[in-house]
Amino acid sequence: MKIASFTPTTGGKVAIKEHAIAPMNNPHLITSDAAGNIWYSEGFSGDIGEFIPKTGAHKNISVTPPSTSTHISGIAVDSKGRIWFDDSLSARVGYYNPATGTTKTLTLSNTNAHPYNGLGVDAANNTWFTEEFGGPTGSLGEVPAGTI
Repeated sequence: MKIASFTPTTGGKVAIKEHAIAPMNNPHLITSDAAGNIWYSEGFSGDIGEFIPKTGAHKNISVTPPSTSTHISGIAVDSKGRIWFDDSLSARVGYYNPATGTTKTLTLSNTNAHPYNGLGVDAANNTWFTEEFGGPTGSLGEVPAGTI
């Protein structure tokens, strides 16, 4: 599997560079941290991945056991460098802290919420996510800074 970067050129063309990652990875969504490292969610594997463009190094980090009831989807980085993710099939939101190597998760009260793809962190480090099946029209969830 690969992830790719693209750079517009002055001539109007786009230069695309593909980067190979571990063969069993299935990158889903992608973000970057303040150091320019690339982080991606890996769906059913229960992992997130890190790619370091400066060195070409990459690694997988297990944030939940792989399972057919797990799908790591949304991914975002907060100002403390923590990598936030949602697990749509297990109705969980959590983060991985690269500085400590620890993962913390929070199971949502609505186990059918299906937090999927939409995940962001605001300037106050509150984490926001969508709940596709959170109610008749879906809903927006929040994990206030310092909650987990």
